Amino acid sequence: MSSFCNRAGLRIRIQLRGNTHLRGVAMWEEKEILITVKTYPHPQPQVKEVVCTAGIDRNGEWIRLFPIPFRYLDNYKKYKKYQWISVTTKRATDHRKESFTPRLDTLKIISDVADWDDKCKIVLSTIVYKSMDELQMARKQTGISLCTFKPSTIDDITCKKGDIDWNPKQREIMRQQFLGEEIKKIEKIPYEFRYKFTCIDKDCKGHEVLITDWELGALYLKVKANFSEEDTVRLIKQKFLGDLCSPKRDTYFYLGTTIRHPQNWIVLGVFSPPKQQQPTLFNA
Repeated sequence: MSSFCNRAGLRIRIQLRGNTHLRGVAMWEEKEILITVKTYPHPQPQVKEVVCTAGIDRNGEWIRLFPIPFRYLDNYKKYKKYQWISVTTKRATDHRKESFTPRLDTLKIISDVADWDDKCKIVLSTIVYKSMDELQMARKQTGISLCTFKPSTIDDITCKKGDIDWNPKQREIMRQQFLGEEIKKIEKIPYEFRYKFTCIDKDCKGHEVLITDWELGALYLKVKANFSEEDTVRLIKQKFLGDLCSPKRDTYFYLGTTIRHPQNWIVLGVFSPPKQQQPTLFNA
């Protein structure tokens, strides 16, 4: 009897290790993720700041890692876009199905994906939406909150003057959190940039979606140190519209929702591989 109980207990322990969800309890498991999204940091209680990080795992599934105080990571853990990382995760408590909580002490950078063909094989293996109506329907039916999106046309980037500083609650969070600790200033970007685009919906009247990509914020801070506000805005539009959305590129958006406004999509990043050269009479 004792021997049977021991064997039964061993089987149960093995099954527990294999289950990442048991009766609603999230279990820790290691994941490998290709990082495709990093958003501009925001003040956040208890974790100093947050950077929305997302990517695609080895099974071709979207994963959101939250929270990550990116600038406070050790340098050898500061991943870049299109690097494979490994990290131990469990399901997060927010309602978005792609959200996972990472154990930052386990985070490791594995390798880089530099070749455009290799990037495309991974990114475009996910479902690529082309219709905002279809995307909203999928969100309601399946809870999707991250995706790759292919706009029909990308018409402009709008720029609206925003707040020059964080709101009082965010400033208070920073004062409380950073008291007695090293302070890493988060400079507020005083503009809201939005892509204007159309999708394949028959009656599409156009969409205007906020951009939160870290690279846009970093470019703003870099350029404004040497240029006027007017020239800074112009150079950002040149990069994010003229370059990333040029006719020579096959441009996609990484779209995501926020926990407070799950019905609203934002542009978390841009994927813009060069268009494949079409064969001609001379090089076919």
